[in-house]
Amino acid sequence: MPISVIVKIIILLFFAAVIILSWFYPLTITTTYQDRIEELLKSTQNIASSDNFSEKITLPGEDNISSLANTINILIDNFKNSTRNLALNEQMNRAIIENSPLGISVRDKTGQLLYYNKKWKNIWRMEDEDILEDQRKRETFSFDKRDLYLTGLKSDVKKIYTEGGSLYLPEVFVPETRRTKESIWVSQHFYSITDEKGEVDRVVILTNEITENKLKEIEDQRQKLYEEKKQDVLFRLIKTKFSEVDHYYELILQSICQTCDVDKAGLWFFSNDYQKLEPKMIYCQTTVNSSKSVIFSADDYPDYFREIMDNRLLYNFANHLEEKRQNSLKTYFDLTEVKTKLDISLRVHDKIIGVLSIESNKPDQLWTHHDHNFFHSIGDIILLAYQTEQRKQTQLKLEESEQKYRNLVDAALVGVYITNLDGDFVFVNKAMVNILEYNNSGQLMDINVSDIYANPEDRIPFIEHLTKYSKIENYELDLTTMNGKTKKVMINAYLEGKNIKGMMLDITDWKKAELNLISEKERLAVTLRSIGDGVIVTDTEGSIVMQNSKAEELTGWSEKESIGLPVSEVFHIFDSQSREPVDNPVLKAVSTGNLYTLPSTTLLISRNNQERIITDSAAPIKDKQGNIIGVVLVFRDITEKRKLDQELYKLDKMDSIGLLAGGIAHDFNNLLAGILNNVSLAKISSDKNKIVTEYLTNAEQGIMRAKDLTSQLLIFSKGGTPVKEITSIKNIITETASFILSGSNSICEFDIPDQISAVEVDPGQISQVINNLVLNADQAMPDGGKINISAENVRINQSSLPLKPGNYVKISVIDEGVGIHQKHLNRLFDPFYTTKQKGSGLGLAISFKIIKNHNGHLSVYSEPGKGSVFQIYIPAAKKAEQAKAKKHSLVFGKGRILLMDDDEMIRKSVGKMLKYLGYEVDGAKEGKQAVELYQKSIDEKNIYDLVILDITIPGGMGGKKTMEEIMKIHPEAKGIVSSGYSDDPTIANFNDYGFISRIEKPYRLETLSKVVGESLNPNKT
Repeated sequence: MPISVIVKIIILLFFAAVIILSWFYPLTITTTYQDRIEELLKSTQNIASSDNFSEKITLPGEDNISSLANTINILIDNFKNSTRNLALNEQMNRAIIENSPLGISVRDKTGQLLYYNKKWKNIWRMEDEDILEDQRKRETFSFDKRDLYLTGLKSDVKKIYTEGGSLYLPEVFVPETRRTKESIWVSQHFYSITDEKGEVDRVVILTNEITENKLKEIEDQRQKLYEEKKQDVLFRLIKTKFSEVDHYYELILQSICQTCDVDKAGLWFFSNDYQKLEPKMIYCQTTVNSSKSVIFSADDYPDYFREIMDNRLLYNFANHLEEKRQNSLKTYFDLTEVKTKLDISLRVHDKIIGVLSIESNKPDQLWTHHDHNFFHSIGDIILLAYQTEQRKQTQLKLEESEQKYRNLVDAALVGVYITNLDGDFVFVNKAMVNILEYNNSGQLMDINVSDIYANPEDRIPFIEHLTKYSKIENYELDLTTMNGKTKKVMINAYLEGKNIKGMMLDITDWKKAELNLISEKERLAVTLRSIGDGVIVTDTEGSIVMQNSKAEELTGWSEKESIGLPVSEVFHIFDSQSREPVDNPVLKAVSTGNLYTLPSTTLLISRNNQERIITDSAAPIKDKQGNIIGVVLVFRDITEKRKLDQELYKLDKMDSIGLLAGGIAHDFNNLLAGILNNVSLAKISSDKNKIVTEYLTNAEQGIMRAKDLTSQLLIFSKGGTPVKEITSIKNIITETASFILSGSNSICEFDIPDQISAVEVDPGQISQVINNLVLNADQAMPDGGKINISAENVRINQSSLPLKPGNYVKISVIDEGVGIHQKHLNRLFDPFYTTKQKGSGLGLAISFKIIKNHNGHLSVYSEPGKGSVFQIYIPAAKKAEQAKAKKHSLVFGKGRILLMDDDEMIRKSVGKMLKYLGYEVDGAKEGKQAVELYQKSIDEKNIYDLVILDITIPGGMGGKKTMEEIMKIHPEAKGIVSSGYSDDPTIANFNDYGFISRIEKPYRLETLSKVVGESLNPNKT
């Protein structure tokens, strides 16, 4: 009610009182007094009818009427002051209510909103039009859903409106506000106001928004939950067997999904070449499509791969894909129905190994900073599990002595501890106690962490790093145990407030094993370097992990260059005949699990395009469980061996040809012998006809030249054991050189003194040597030139030449040809080595062998473009016979001779020649018959004086065996060995086989008479 109305009522009351007094005391009031009362009433009525209380009643005098007027004036002043104060208070209260930090509203008992302040509108996110709309819709009593949020409170609040009283709701969750649709938290006080009847008239509601505090409380609770989850995951890691590491990964992902607002979590790892990102483990909290079959490739997702490499944390939203990634991640989002994808990269020493993928089917979901920290912490634990798993795999490769260490790690994997910054232990686990060899945790808790440092100063950089970066990973320290031992440990720790929380691994044995492994690898490397075969070791993917120096030489790749490369890039092999690539032996060994051998025609082409024929095998390397962990490739250069094999094959063919040549020579000599014998007999018969004799003599010379041809055939076939005789070296040189150069563009000049010493040689073989040297000299001068051949007597005392001291004939063959390169000189006399495109490489080798068999030496001196000099050293003959043979006259004699030869014509012709010389002759076809005839001569006491035995009897007993048998029955028997094989050892060393002389087919009558005569009468010839 307005204050002015109240004042007017009071004045009227006074006015009424005056009238009442006049009623009760009419007789006692004088006229004057009556007038003063009327004046008082009039003034009072004027004041009451006006809202202006500034006027006052003025009645002079000191009677009761004046006092009453003064009292009314005082009363009016008091009401004026009260009115002013009340207005001020009302204004102040309204200002307080309107600016109150609390939302204040007043409702009537039906719930109709009567009053609200500005804060109340802000809390409920409402405007005045929203309130008016609500009031228009509210026809009957109801409770606004923004006042009653919990079903269980409806009856309590309703009781305030019906029964009165007060109610405090400390925490009310509002899932959705009117305009902003936000979720908020409020606290509310309900106070009822009753009327004079004690019934509820009004309800005052004080509302306070506590959303910020509630969110902080929820965040604190979530952070606490995250810490508990991290501890739980960490301790699960301690207890996890690494054979079950995949299950551990699944538990981690499950924990992420259950703790955070996550539909799916996945663990992905990069392939070795970083071209693929493959799922290791996927956990789905809801029914979103699985991505287990999805493999990200760098070709299909290039932008995604680049961003993962560059960012520690990466968001992707299905509704906000950039145009450049429309064809990449869009495919993944469509396949999996994922709307939001968050990837946390997993890095070891800044090297990314994979990602922790957080996915939601809610569009544009953003996780909080604390969520991100939680995800990073879980990622660090996954890395710890991953690194520990990797170390575990390395340990599995160690020797049996490391098995106890692996068992120890399984039983007490890591030591867990908490210390403050001063180094006082707050917590240690059993593994920590065991690592430091204390009896119980109490002993360890009683000491300071600096007491266990082997080097106390190591704690300073440890604390500095931890203080600067808040965490430390894979930090290696030397610690001292209770027993005084020093142990090497690896620590992962992080700073949390004033505490250091860490984990510790005992790696003492592991470090020793690493050193042993390094030493063993070095010993293996030394061994591999020392062997003559190339060795390459690869992993199961075919990448090279090591190779020896021989492999470097053969492939042209150094070990440093080849490590990590595919073996096919270093080891280029082809079929030497088809030139097609050969199957990769490493892949064959891995796929079959067995030793794989390359074809014998495999060609290795080195980095510098050098080609080599190799023999190769690839064997799988298996661990104790039989699993293939790599391949060892062993290969050998057999180029020279292959060439040698080819030359040996040629030699085999030449041996066959040589055998044929020897047979031809034998048969040819037999034919020549028959012809020559008959020519000799014809000469005897035509002694008086000089013309015929001359013709027959020429025929004899031709036959003897043919004999020289068969001698060369024998040298070609076997090299020939020299059948030495003292002869003139001058005749051999001049005749052979002149013959070989006939028809050539080259000429030969001789410088051989007449007094050159005689030599004891096989003339045919020495002629073959001269033949080869002159032929080489001629071929070295394709346009012709001059060949100088000289001979001189020399005395060898002490020399670098491989010759015994003595007198020698030195023969030099000098040409003006192209010369020989220095690199070829040392191998010039090797069998099958030739610098000629069509050469066999046998000429000089045979020449060298012939000279060596004569106890001499053959050497060469040459420079490219300056010709060549071949020098022959042959021992001079000790006897001074002239090399020129004297003409022999016939030697006649008497005696019985047994002639054995398989050729009938030879038996007849030689028999006639011997009879002509005066001897009795019996013939035998083979050895058995000859022995029988000899035995018969003994029995008849008419023993043969001499036997002439052919050394080779096809299909029968030869001369050597026949002589042995005859010697058994008659040790004094005399025998001459005869053969068309001049290189047979029996011919060269006839005395060793019981013979007293030899004769080579074909031979003249003069030679036969001389040999037989000397054999029967050595002192007369």
